[in-house]
Amino acid sequence: MYPGLYAPPFPFSYMHNHMAASSSGPAGYGHPFFATTRPRTPNVQVEVSRSMPSSPMKIPLPRPVSLDEFCDIYGFGDEVKARLDKLGVQPGDRRVERLEREEWQGFGGFSRLAWEDFLQKHKSFVSDVLAGNWN
Repeated sequence: MYPGLYAPPFPFSYMHNHMAASSSGPAGYGHPFFATTRPRTPNVQVEVSRSMPSSPMKIPLPRPVSLDEFCDIYGFGDEVKARLDKLGVQPGDRRVERLEREEWQGFGGFSRLAWEDFLQKHKSFVSDVLAGNWN
């Protein structure tokens, strides 16, 4: 019926519901290809720490860092600080990396170069925090 090197197709029909009542195993495992016991999911309890961020885009800071402190350390002047404040930027909130041009340029008043400079320095801040270099 199947000449040459081709093997017959796998009988997928054996995996349907009519095999659920099979005597060779629990529901859905009636075909001999499958194990006769269903794998168990381990009972794992996860503790949620209060220090975990509420969003994966917000990194946990070792202490509160104000926008003023961030701007002073990373060399931003009062004009950039005012624009960041207008946008509602908080140090460590990586959602700023996803802001659309209309937001950072149209509403915030940033030029492309100034925004890219901020993003680079904010990424450095995030890396510093994650490396434990920010206390």
